[in-house]
Parts: sequence; C-alpha cells; structure tokens
Amino acid sequence: MDQEPGSGGEDTIEPSPDPVKDLVAERPQDFQVFVNLVDLLTDLLLTGDGLDLFPSHLFNFSYEVVKLAVAYPLVSGFYRLMTLCFKVASHTFHFNNEDTGAKPYMQQLYMLYLHFTQETLHRCRNFKDELLVSCLKMILALPSPLVLDLLPLIVQALKLSLSRGVGYLPLAATTLTALQTWGKDLGREFLNPYYKDILPLLQAYLSSISEKRVGEKFEKGSSLKQKTAAARRKARAAALHKHHYSKRKGWHKREVSLGEIQREILTYVGSLGSETVQAMVRLTPEEIGHLATTWDPIKHLTFSFPFMDMKPEISLDEFLPVVCELALTSGDRKTKVAACEALHSLIIYMVGTGAQQPEERQKKQPMTGLYKHLFPAIFQLSCDADTVTKQLFQPLTLQLIHWFTNNRRYEGPETAVLLDSIMKAVVERPECSEWDYGATCLREFMVWSIKQAPAGCHSANLRSVLQRVSSLLLHPSPRKRLGGAVAFNAIYQQVREDADFLDLFTLDLTKNFIISLTLAHTDEAAFGTVEQCSQSLSHLERILREKSQVFLKEKEERRGELKSLGDLLLWLFSQSASPWTHARHKSQELFTKLSISTPGLQRPKQYVDHFMKEQSLKALFGILEGCGMMQGVRGIQKSASFPIPKTLQLPLISSLLEDLLAALDAYTWLFRGSYLDHGRVFSSPDSLVVSSSASFIQHWSEVSLESFEKNGNVLVTPTEKDAFARLKCTVIVRLLDMLTAVGHLPWKDKEEQTRLLHLVLKCTLDPMQIGFDMRDPEVFEKLPERLGVLFKKLPTPTKEQLRGVLKNLMETQTEYNLIALVTGADPVQDTIRLRYLVLGYSLLLDNGFLDDIVVIHGLGEKVFTYVSESVVNKSLTTEDILCFSSLLTFAFKAGLPAEKVLSCLVNSGGLYGSLALTWNKELLKRHRVYIPKMVSALGDPNVGGETSSILLALFQHLATDSSLKKMFGKEVGETFLSCLSQLETWMEGKEGKVEWVISCFNQLVLAHQAALQQSASFLRLYSELLTSTHFDLSLKLKLLALLPFVVSSKFLKSADLEKMLSSLSGQHFPLHSHEWSGQEQRMGNSAHTDYMDALSHIIHSLEVTGNLAISRFLLSVLCREENHPLAGKFASSLQNLMQRQAEVEGLLSMASFFFAGGSFSSEMRLRILKQTCLPILQVAKPPALIKFFVSHIREIMDIVMAERGSGGGDELKVLLKTGAFHLLEVMYARLSREDLEGESPISKAYSQESKQLIKDSIQASHNAKKEAKRSSITDDGGLAEKKRQFHCAAFNALVAMLTCTSQQAKFYETLLFTDNSDRNEPLWENLINCDLNYIFPVEFDSVPRWKKALVSIQQLSASDESGNELEMKPMAYIPYLASQYLQDTSIAEDVSQFDFSNSVVSFMQSSGTLGKRKRSYYTPLADQESKKERRMEMVELEVDQLNEHECMASLTALLRFMRSTGILPDPSKSKDAPKSLAEVARVLGKQETPTNIKLFLAKLIVNNEDIFRPYAKSFLLPMMLVVTGGLCGSSHINYFIADIAVLLLSWHSVAIPGDTVAERSAASSFLEFLMKNAYHIRRDILRSNLELIKRMLELWKEVVEIPCMVIHDKITNVDQKMLGIHLLGAVVANGLKPYYLTAVVSKKRYLDSVVGAFQQESQRIYAAVAEVVGLVLAHLHKSSLDDDEKSFEADIIKELKAAACKDLKRNFFIIALYRIHLHFPEIVFMFHRQVLNFLPSLTGDLRVEALVILRESYKIAKVKAEDLLPVTDDEKEDLGSPQQILNRCYVILKAHGLHDLLKHRRVE
Repeated sequence: MDQEPGSGGEDTIEPSPDPVKDLVAERPQDFQVFVNLVDLLTDLLLTGDGLDLFPSHLFNFSYEVVKLAVAYPLVSGFYRLMTLCFKVASHTFHFNNEDTGAKPYMQQLYMLYLHFTQETLHRCRNFKDELLVSCLKMILALPSPLVLDLLPLIVQALKLSLSRGVGYLPLAATTLTALQTWGKDLGREFLNPYYKDILPLLQAYLSSISEKRVGEKFEKGSSLKQKTAAARRKARAAALHKHHYSKRKGWHKREVSLGEIQREILTYVGSLGSETVQAMVRLTPEEIGHLATTWDPIKHLTFSFPFMDMKPEISLDEFLPVVCELALTSGDRKTKVAACEALHSLIIYMVGTGAQQPEERQKKQPMTGLYKHLFPAIFQLSCDADTVTKQLFQPLTLQLIHWFTNNRRYEGPETAVLLDSIMKAVVERPECSEWDYGATCLREFMVWSIKQAPAGCHSANLRSVLQRVSSLLLHPSPRKRLGGAVAFNAIYQQVREDADFLDLFTLDLTKNFIISLTLAHTDEAAFGTVEQCSQSLSHLERILREKSQVFLKEKEERRGELKSLGDLLLWLFSQSASPWTHARHKSQELFTKLSISTPGLQRPKQYVDHFMKEQSLKALFGILEGCGMMQGVRGIQKSASFPIPKTLQLPLISSLLEDLLAALDAYTWLFRGSYLDHGRVFSSPDSLVVSSSASFIQHWSEVSLESFEKNGNVLVTPTEKDAFARLKCTVIVRLLDMLTAVGHLPWKDKEEQTRLLHLVLKCTLDPMQIGFDMRDPEVFEKLPERLGVLFKKLPTPTKEQLRGVLKNLMETQTEYNLIALVTGADPVQDTIRLRYLVLGYSLLLDNGFLDDIVVIHGLGEKVFTYVSESVVNKSLTTEDILCFSSLLTFAFKAGLPAEKVLSCLVNSGGLYGSLALTWNKELLKRHRVYIPKMVSALGDPNVGGETSSILLALFQHLATDSSLKKMFGKEVGETFLSCLSQLETWMEGKEGKVEWVISCFNQLVLAHQAALQQSASFLRLYSELLTSTHFDLSLKLKLLALLPFVVSSKFLKSADLEKMLSSLSGQHFPLHSHEWSGQEQRMGNSAHTDYMDALSHIIHSLEVTGNLAISRFLLSVLCREENHPLAGKFASSLQNLMQRQAEVEGLLSMASFFFAGGSFSSEMRLRILKQTCLPILQVAKPPALIKFFVSHIREIMDIVMAERGSGGGDELKVLLKTGAFHLLEVMYARLSREDLEGESPISKAYSQESKQLIKDSIQASHNAKKEAKRSSITDDGGLAEKKRQFHCAAFNALVAMLTCTSQQAKFYETLLFTDNSDRNEPLWENLINCDLNYIFPVEFDSVPRWKKALVSIQQLSASDESGNELEMKPMAYIPYLASQYLQDTSIAEDVSQFDFSNSVVSFMQSSGTLGKRKRSYYTPLADQESKKERRMEMVELEVDQLNEHECMASLTALLRFMRSTGILPDPSKSKDAPKSLAEVARVLGKQETPTNIKLFLAKLIVNNEDIFRPYAKSFLLPMMLVVTGGLCGSSHINYFIADIAVLLLSWHSVAIPGDTVAERSAASSFLEFLMKNAYHIRRDILRSNLELIKRMLELWKEVVEIPCMVIHDKITNVDQKMLGIHLLGAVVANGLKPYYLTAVVSKKRYLDSVVGAFQQESQRIYAAVAEVVGLVLAHLHKSSLDDDEKSFEADIIKELKAAACKDLKRNFFIIALYRIHLHFPEIVFMFHRQVLNFLPSLTGDLRVEALVILRESYKIAKVKAEDLLPVTDDEKEDLGSPQQILNRCYVILKAHGLHDLLKHRRVE
C-alpha cells in the first residue's frame, strides 16, 4: 500500500492513529483477487479430501503466511489465511494428539500460533472495518488448546466481536460458534470469571427487532407497469444469473438472520446454568449507583408549552438519561433513530439555554453535570455503525467544539468537561473508529481554540491540552501512554505554530516521550505505543532542529528540569546506554541529529570529546557501562561477571543481560559512527565491556533454560524460555556488531579469542542450538548477513585462527562435520538441523573458509551423491525438500562436473521432479555449460526424451521467475540459439520435435524477446517452418503466436513478410470463410477452427506491431467476402492502432485503396472502405482527419456529383457513390462546421467559395436519397439491394450533414422526413426493402443481444444534457486475453501465460515488454485530451431484423438530437405534433403504404417512445392498425406485438383511444386480437399475455367492446378452457358486462359454457371457475335478472347441491362455495347447514375455508354453541390450539353463545 499522490507530505496528511488512513493500494484490484483466492482455497481445503492432505503442509504454510502477515500487517487476506490454518488445525485435532511432544514441529507450530495470535490481539485494537473483522475472525477460529494461554486477551476480543457484531451479524455468528466450540472442548467453566463481562453484551441482540417484515403481503395491482417483451427477456436472464450466483455463493456462505442469532444466544445461555445467566441481568454496585444518582440536582432545562390559556412548564432534565440510554443501546432501529433525533434537539436546546443565561448564573449553576454524561455519549454516537446516527452527531460534535472553545478564561468548567471527554475518547475508547474520531475532534478543538483566541493572547486551551498530554505520557498504563502520544500527534501541526508554547513545553515533552518509551519496554510491540511515541519524537526533533537557536539559551520558566538544548543533549547522551531498548535507540538517534544541528558542533564526536575533556573518560564509562544515569544501581560496572548460579534467578540474569546489551549497543553506536576511539576504551582498565563480554561468552552464550529445568532447579514457562533465548541471542548479535565495527578481536587472551570464534561458528552452523529462532523471518535473513559482514571485516590472522577452530570443531563434533554426515551409513534424521548446517557451510564457503576442504575432500561431489541417493524413489516431506534443496545448492556452489550432473539428472527417475525449482535455478546460473550439453544429449535415444522434458521445464521456469528472467533471460536465449544448427539436425522435419522447439522458443520469448529478435538464424528457421508444406496449420498456430516478435526483427523485410504470409494463406486458407460451413462446422470442424485462430493471431500481431505489411495481407484476405467473421476484430485492431501517433500515416494510406482504379473490383473497394477506412476515420485525431480529406475531398465529391448512367457501368457507380457517401458521413460527423467552410483547408481544397462544399454535398445527398425508381432489365435482386444500400448511405450522410451544419427545423422536416412518392420522389421506399419478409418470434430462445452502433450524430462534449460527465463507451470489445479481468492486478503477468489462445503475445503485452506499449482493451471514440473534440454518438439497440436496418440507429440518434437541441418544440408549449413527426404519422396511417415501411416506422416509434409520447394521440390509431391489420404476420402475440401493446398502454396518461367509431373499432379489434392469440404452451408467456390483456381492460375499458365469441370459444376449447375463464374473470373484475348483445353467440349458450366449465374434475380449474362464477353472479345481481341469467344462477346452485351430495366431491363443494362467496356472499346462506355437517370431517385449508363460510353465513342467522362443539372437541384438530379455534369463531357467536361454548368445552 502507498499514499495517494499528492498526499505524501507531512503537512498535508492529517495525523491519525488509524494505520490505514490516507493509504491507498497501488493496485486496488490485487486485494479483491487475493480475497477471492483465499475464499477459493478455503472452499478447497475445508471440503472433500483437503482436510486429509493439507495437515502435512500446515507448518510450512503457516510459517510463510505469518512471515507475510508480519511484513504486511494491513492486508486482511493474510489473517483470512491464518483463519484457514486455525480451522484445519482444529478439525484435524492437531494439538490434541498424544505424540505432539514427540514431533518437534508440533511444538514449534504451537508457539508460532501462540506468538502471532498474541501479537494480533494487541495490533487489532488499532484496526477497524474489514481489517478488524478479519483479525477477529482469525482469533475466534483459534484452536481450543491455545485459548487458555491467551484467555484474558481472548476475552477482550470476544467483547469487541460482540459489540461489533450488532451491526455485522456474520461476526456475531462466528463469535457464538467459537464460544460453543471452546466450551465443548475446554468446559463451560473456563469462562466463569469473565461471564459477567461477556453475557451482558448479548442483551443487545435479544432486544433487537429484525427489519424484515413477516407476513407482509404485496398485491399486484393495476399500478404495476407492464414490461416490454425485451425487458422481460432481460429481466429473466438477470434473474437466472442472480439465482446461479446466489446458489454458488451459498455453498459455504449463508446469510445469517437476526432470528437465528437470537435462537443461538438463547440456546447457549440456557446451557450455562441459572447462576451464570444471572450475570446478564445482575447490576454491579457502580451501575446501581449510576442509575440511582441524578445527573444534576439543579433543573436547567425547563420548557413552557405555549397554550392559549396557560403555559405549563416541564423539566427536560429528567428525560435526558432515558433518551441517551435509548439512543446508545436500543435494539429497535426506529426507537434508536427517534431517540437520537430527540437527543440532538435537546442538546441544541441546552446550548441555546446556556447561552441566554447571565454570566453570573452560568458560574453559579453550570451545566457541567449534564455535559459530563452527554459528551461521552455524543462521541460514541458519532462513531455508531448506523449511518443516520453518524450524520446526526458528527456535525453536532464539531459545532459543540466550535462553541465551547470560545472561552476566555483558563479551564472553563464546560470547556474542561468537553476537553476531558475528548481526551477520554482518545485514551480510553477500545475501538479504533472512536479512537480516530477522538483525535479528529481534538485537532478541531485546537484549531478553533487558536482561531478564537483574542488577538495578542495565547489560547488557554492549548496549555490545558499539553498539560494533559504530559501527564498521560508518564502514566503506568500502556493505554494511557498510547492515548497521550496519539493526542500529541493529532495536534502537532497546531502546536508548532505557537512559538511561546513551543519554548515552554518542547524540551519537557521530549524528555517525557523518552521516559514513555522507557515504560513501554515491556509493552507488546503490536500495541502501538512505541510507534506513536517515536512518531511524536520525530515531530519534536524537527522542531528542535528548525528552532535550535531558540533553545540554546537557558530559561527558567521552561517546564521540567531541562532548561536548554545543552541540558537535553546531555540527558539524551546519558540515555544512550539505557537498559530499555526503545528509549536507548531513540535517544541515540535524537542525540546524533540534534548534535549535528547545534551551532559549534559539526559531528557527535566533538560532543563526546568535549564531554571527556570537561569530565573524564571514567565518567564516560560510567554512563556507557552504568546504564546511563543509573550508575551504581545497574550496569556492568556493578556486576561485570556472569557466573552460572546453582539456583536460577531469571529476573536477575535477565537484568544482567540487559545491562550488557545496553553497553554493547552504546559502544557499537559510538564505534560505528567513529564518535569514540575503540583503542582508548579497550586499553583502559576502567572499561569492563571486554571482560563482561568474555564472561558472558564463557558462561551463558550456549546455555538454555532447558538445562536448568532438567536439573530440577526451576520450572519455566514457554514464554519465559522464548524471552530469555531472544535476549541472549540479541546480546550475541550486538557483540558481533561491535566486533564488526571494531574490525578485530579486543581480547588478548587466546583462549578467550577461541571461545568467541567457537561461538561465531556455532551461530553459523547451528544457530538453533544457540537459541536463535530461525523461523523468525528477521533472524533467518539478518543473522547470515551480519555474520557475512563480520567475516569480511576480520583481519587475516583472525581468519586463519577461525579456520583452525572450524577444523577442530569438525574433528571433535561430528554433528558439525558435513562430510561425515553425508558419507555416513545412516541417513540424517534431523533434516531441519541439517538444512541450517548446510546454509552455514555455504556462508563459510562464500567467505573462503572451506576452499581447502572442498579441494581435498571433494565436498561438492559427496554432497551431490548423498542428495541423489536420498531423493530417488523416496516420498519427501516439505522439510526434506527444503533440506535437500539447500544441499543441492551447496553442491553446485562447491563445484560439480557437468557430465556427472547430467548423467544423474536424466538417469535418476525422481531426482529432478522433487527438487525441480532448485535444479532449474542452479542450471540457469550455469547455462553456458549445461544447455549446450543438454542439446547435444537430445539425439541420444536413451536419454533424449528425459532431456527434452527437463530442458523445456527449465525454460518455463525461467519465463515465470522474474528475478531469474532479469538476470539470465537474454543470455539463456542466446546460448540456446547458438545450438540452432544442432537442433535443425535433430528435428529432421518430425512434427513432434518441431513442436518441442517451438515451445522452447515461446518460453524464451517470455523470458527475453531481444535474443530471438536479434538472431538471423532464428528468423531463417521460422520462415522455413511457417512456409513448409510438411506441417499442418494446427502446428503453425504456435509459430504464429511468435509473429509479433518476428515482425520486430531487424533482419525481416516487409516484402519477405508478405511473401511468407501469402505462402501460408495459399497453403491453408480458403477463398471464403464459409467453405467449411454446414454440418462439419456445426460439429466443430478443426480446419475451420484453426483457420479462425490463425487469422486471430495475425490480427493480434497487427495490433501489437502496427506493421503495414500485415495489414495489407489481412486486407486481401478479409475483404474477399462481404461479412467475414473476423472483420469486426480487424476493424477494432485498426482503431486501436490509430491511438498511436506512429502508425497514423501508414494506416490512413490504406484508405487510398478505395480510390485505386484497376487494382481491385468495385465490390472489393467498397469492402475495403467499410472494413478499414471507416473504422480508422471514426477514431482518427482531427488533424489526421483533416489531412486525409484535404487529399481526397475532390475525388469524393466528383464521385457523388457524377451522373448515374445505365447499363453495366451503373453498378460500379452505385458502389462508388455508396462508399463516397460513407466517407462524407464520417467527415461531417467527426469535424465541426468551422473545419468544412470558410478558410478551412478542406473547403479550400474543394472550392474557393467558403460554403460550396456544404451546399454541394447536401444537394448530392438529397438527390441521391430521393432518387426516383427506374426499372431496368439489369436491375436484378443484387443490384436492387445495392441501390437500396446506396440510398441508405446517402440518407445517413445527409443526417450527418444537417446535424453538423444546421439546427433549423424546416431543413430536417423537408430533407429527412418528407416522403413525396406522389411526385416520384420516394423516401421510405428507397430506404426499406419492401419485398423482405420479417419474422417476429414469440420470445427469443436465448438471452437477447444488444448492439452498440456508431451513428452520424456529433457529440460536442463528453457530457450529457444535465452536465454530468459521460463514461467513454467502448468502440469494440477485444477478448484476446482469457485473463483480461486480472489486467489491473500485479499477477497479470503470471496469469497471462496460461492464456493458451495467444499466451506469448498476451504475456509480453501484460508485462509491458513488447514495444513498451501499454495494453488497452477499450478504445475511446475520441481524444480524451480535448473535451471540445467532436465524436460520434453511440446508440444501443436490441438485435433484431428491423433494428439491423442501416438507418434505424441514425434515425434514433437523430430524434434524440432534435429533441436535445430544441429542433423538436417543447411538448408543454404545443400539443400538436411537429411536422417531422406528423409526417411519420401520415405515412404510417396511409393505407397504401407498404407493410415493411409501416413495420419500420412502428419499430422506430417503439425505440423512441419517450419522444413520441407527448404526441400519442396522433399515433394511437395507426399503431393499432399495424397490429390489427395483420402486418406483424403472426398468429400469436409475438414480441413485436407485445412491445407495441405495452407502448400504447404506457401512453394512457397522455392519450387513450377516442370516442370515435374508427378508434373504438380499432381498440376493440386490438383487444380481440390479443384475446384470440393469447394462448401459448409456455406458461410464462401465457401469463404475460394475460397481464397485458388485464392492463388493457383496466385502461381502455371505456372504449372497448368485449369479444364474447372469442371468450366462448376459449371456454369451450378443451386445451384453452383455463384461458377463457381467466379472460372472463378479467372482464368482470374490471366492472364490464360479462355479455354484450352485439355478440354473435347467444347469452344462453354463452352462460351455459361457463356452467359447463364448472363441471371440471381438476381442482385448479374448478377453483378458478368458481371464483369467476362469483364475479359474474355479483355483476348480474346489480340489476334485475332476466330469464337466461336466472337459469344460469339456478344451474350453478344445482351444481353445488349435486357436489354436496357426493362424498367424492365434498372437497370440490367447499372449494367452490368458498371461492364464489368471496365475490357473491349471499349464496352461502342456503348451504350453511351442509357446511356445518361437513366441518368435523374437514382438515387443513378446507376447514379454514369452511369456518370462513360459516362466519359470513351467520352474520345473518343465529348459531348455537352446541353446533360448534364437534369442532372444538375434535382431538385431531390440526389448525392449532382451542384458543386459536375460538379466535376464528368469536365473530360468529354472540356473548351468550361463547359462554355456552366455554361451559360445554373441556378445559385441560
């Protein structure tokens, strides 16, 4: 992560305790990718076989993750990975096995988890949001055995999780799961001391109310808008995608509801027992006292109600505690928000009341008692998870700060309360969000205190804050000290501006911060105290350096003991040997910087010399060896020896080691900086550092606490062991640092020197035995580095002495003798120790201490032999692999014969596979030796196969390893190419070998392309293979992947490239792409696939390189046919190339092919224009466009102005004119009017008259598009279609011309919309093919596709009408990379190599090494550098036959342009349609207008319904006639008819069919058509059609007549009976008569059909028929019944009675009666006795329906209690308890009836 650009300065960043504030990711997409990978890994490992396979790798995986998490603590993904590790360890009972102690790595893993969790527990207090949740989830996944060791810290994490979980339920669920799991494993009692703190936090969940509404019903009424067919299809596809996504997401991640959380809480709490549960409600004495004590006995807030007759007063003080409590803790959000709003108002009222009181009263009766409780609550609410709460109180908090900082006296009571509350928020709040906000408020407090201070005076509040900070810094609590540092960092920028306060406080604050670091010696590093104090000291150091002159002079008024900068330097120098590490290091740093900045001191050495001169060398030793100012109390001068005691006193030993460490650290600092002469120190008898070091080396350097524990002297904990080992090893490292700074051994005694060298060798060869934790990344990396520097600094005699000690160590202790270990009979068991031994030997070898041993004993070959014998045919663990990798690396470093290495490598089966990474690295380092030998071995039939596999794997590793690629990429490629002659001999034209060589070339290109590009032999071989006739196209596809690099070769000429590609085309490419069409292609013909892939490779090469020879070749191939499948991709590549200035000239020259005479046919020239010239010109920069048209405008205008003749030349002229109009369209769309008239170059190139070009082009376009039809014997179907396309091109060009040059409505009306067919000047007939048969399916079988079309409408700027900036739309989508979604991530380079479609080019492009060009997937349509540049409009249309028309997109954009520019008048000012739209209505309504023209215009209206809506009255009738006239050609309601219907119905607010014969007839016919064709076998389509009809009935019921005959036919049709019933129901439900006298069918027959439908056996149909019958009866009874209607009612009653008499139809009877009574309740009275008789035998829903029927029936009649006894006494009742049944019956019975019922009812 890095800071945002421009925010890196210290003064521009607001200090904050939040570690991620003001930080942004360099690659934001990396975080999302990382999280997704972690989730994927979690899914893989926690399901299936993952739990069985992963535990063996758990230790190494955990170690690597911990190492990364420590290095990048702000990346949440690493905590997620550790959560996974914890879960695996828990599921596999990793720490519960009895043999845990027998496995060393188990104990190491336990300690690794323990320390990292402890560090995270401290660090996470500074986190918030997603980072905090990730840490908490990791802690909650901790294996149970580790919980007890961290229990107090775990409890703090539990409390934080439960408080945060209220706003994020998944965290609450995880917390409850952890509590249950730990309780099961450890026993419920393990948390007994902490339940009183944890359980009360659960009350917030139990008192919360879910926002989900249970049982809420949403009725679909007539207000719902009917969707168009296209919208329905898109919604269906979106719903399907959403369902699929949610299904996938739900495999392991389920949303948690509040109800589930509450049930889990109750279950958990119930399992704890009553004694424990009382903690949830038990109040402590402090809480009781808080509740029982009033906030303030004085009533400050009184409010008088302004009633007319009286003004009663109420005291608002009493409401404050309750309102505040509800605002903070209420679980009901509505209550919480209301309480927050009330509290907000009360606080404002308080401030206003206090401001109006006299000053004397304010002093006597301040509101501090109220503010002490309110201010902390306000700060807490300002950081609430609820957005509304934060929006209420954050501004209020800042306003209160502004108000109360306007105090005139020091420590005003209310201001002091506010400041105390702010400091409390900074210091005591447990969550980072409140902590951070407290720092923000403190900064605001300081800013406004200074701003509102009187002129010439200092702010009293500044002194208050600094005094509080100083006291906090010396507090024993780490949290208080951390808060003090945070507070100072928050206000530092304000403090430094007040010179007087700086003078008073700076020296004392510096001292206090150093002391605070002293107190932080035992704080956890992750807690943040050291970091914040160090940051504060850096601020103070800057002040002291910048204003050093101010502090040189002593001033007694300064706070504290330090009165000048000299005093501070002396004190800092004394602290430079402090036994506390952080204080010591910071003192040394400050002393060095401040002494340099002090006048008179050039270097710290001068100060040290002055100190020794003023005092003495012994005094200097007293400071350095006496722990600074603690001489006589601590230090090595008091205790210089370190004998081993009989009884271990660990605190005493630790103190002595800290004293020695402090002295060594201080001397190292002085020696390294040359501030002190080490000779004076070591020669002085007063210095004890040498003797103390010797004593330590002799007695303690190799001692561990385990030895004392084994002797039974003491029992130490693992934490104490680890702390002691770390302290001891730190002393050793600091001793090594001092020796490095000195450059020789200070001991004169040979024995002492030998002990030291022995210790150095032990640290080198066996650091774990000394006590170094080599699993610590810092130790693993830094220790060898420190030793290596020491080895180089040692003088030659000492080096010889070290060799002697090493030789003696190898002879006396075989565990350090690598030769003995690798040549012994038994294999080494402890591979971990062996690995570090080898690493030590490697370090010694690098520094020349093993040269003689390597030569004499052949150490490298022996180690290699040991590795080869141990690895082959052996299953290796992760530790084994690490160990043998180290051995193999050492063997290569020691020296190996190449022949032996290769022989073992290719002949030993598993030698390479297990150690492949190490083999690859070492072989690549020595590539000049091994690659030629491996190439030579390819011809050996015995080892050639294995050699080729290893060599290819070697190149693959080189291509993926960025460090190796950088070091050896080019050299390896050159080495391999030097063997090219051998490879050609070996290949012998065999396809398999050729394919292997090509694969090697692919990998070498990924490693470094320059090697291949600079090789003439490679180019020759490439050309031969590509043009060879012995290989098929599938093999050459791999060669084409290398084409971009071959093209960039300096040895390749354009002619040779064209010849090579032409040869390839002649051998493998068909003349037309459709030659492989038909069944073979549908079945996946490989020849067709290879052909398309080959062309894709070549197109990609063009885009990457911009080579014109490739473009000319593609031009000749793709333009052979009208619509090549890859023409769009070719055009997109050309457009991408146009964004590069280098290729503009060459690409524009390709457009000249259109003007070439005899080179190409006329059709070919037009295709070239469409596929190359137009795409280029659409995105070209304006200067290039102008230059092109200046060169060709005369030719273009000559073509369009030429007269068309007849005969064979007519077709040529038509094609040329079509192309010319296309060019004019682009010119007018891309350029402004100023570029085309006046003194513009284009205008001058055409004519000297300024407007002649515009006049001639408009006239030519107008004449062309209105050209009269001329019949000719040569006008076959093909020529007629070409003429139509010519007219369309002219029309589109005319649109572009008018939108560019004019905004006068008359030109648009006359030139673009007027159809004068009567005068033989047709418009629409010229544009539309009237012979084409359009087919409209009912529904698309697949997801609808939408196209984005460029149209000839200019956009003046990249903003819409509202002024909002528009997103640049992609001109073309280029899916070359399968890894395109990872393009913005740092792993793009690694992933792209697996894109097998074009892996090489993709990989090189993603890495930015190919031509140094940045990959762009989206092509902007215009130059984004200039907002004034004109670009072409983008229109999105659904793909269907009508929208595919050449003019549909242009007309759609034209209408939008006319509306936005005001050419179409404002509909609110004029209700009449403008002439342009009226002309559309006229043509649409003409009877003689051809069908296809009407369909086209209807589709245009559908596409632009918002534009036509205000004038709907003019279009209703013609649009209805389009449907009712049968023009849509379908016997079903297809999607086009549905779109028209929805369009007309959506206009109901503007217009509905009028009360005229024509419109009523058309509307009725429209309804009849819909009803007649509504049936469809698919239920979703049928349902949609019914909704459409219902909507029409609702809106148009006043003007339509019901087609009774259609309904009758549907009811009597067996298959469509249900549809007929629904249609009749819709009619009657809308208040329309069920039958009209004008119907063809008689009423008797019509109603009898309904009765007949009542006899169905299907319950679904039966219920629907019954409900419709109820509707019909209700409508009929609104007036007197005629004979047919009476007969209908009698027949229905007869059917009901018949059903009631049959046992098998009893259910049908209840259902029918219930459905009928819903609309016609009068019918049920005559059947109440039957229902009552059936009631005891009914169950389920039928019984409920029967009770409802009885309720309606007995609203009139009386019912007795005994009638209901069978119901209430039924023991098989499944409706619920007796109380529930009585609730259903109480409306039926009177009071006395209920009394009788209860008297008879048995009470259990």
